[in-house]
Amino acid sequence: DTGNLLLKELSDFGADLWNVKGIGCRSLLTFPHGEGYLCQTEDEAWAARSLFVQEMAQNGVLWNRPTFPTSAHTTEDVARTVAAARAAENVVRKEIAAGTLMETMKGRTAWRLFRGR
Repeated sequence: DTGNLLLKELSDFGADLWNVKGIGCRSLLTFPHGEGYLCQTEDEAWAARSLFVQEMAQNGVLWNRPTFPTSAHTTEDVARTVAAARAAENVVRKEIAAGTLMETMKGRTAWRLFRGR
């Protein structure tokens, strides 16, 4: 199904930036921080997630957490989503390396419902 395909595809890259969690019909990307990850603080991880969501939207894919792929989504939708995620990942990586995550945001960071998760 398309949800499981999306999970597999997103798990194939970005492992030092995000974790893919969930099942095919309900999944999410988390942006952890600390040893082994690009983001070193919770604030940096939150900014990376916010920039990722912004870049996904600019690439034509509305993305937040969680996501709910359905039977209406096609393999072409998955391919478009993965291409947008790869493009967004490249922007986020570049901005982390440059230390300019917040400067690249066109708005404010996403609202935090829960901290420390």
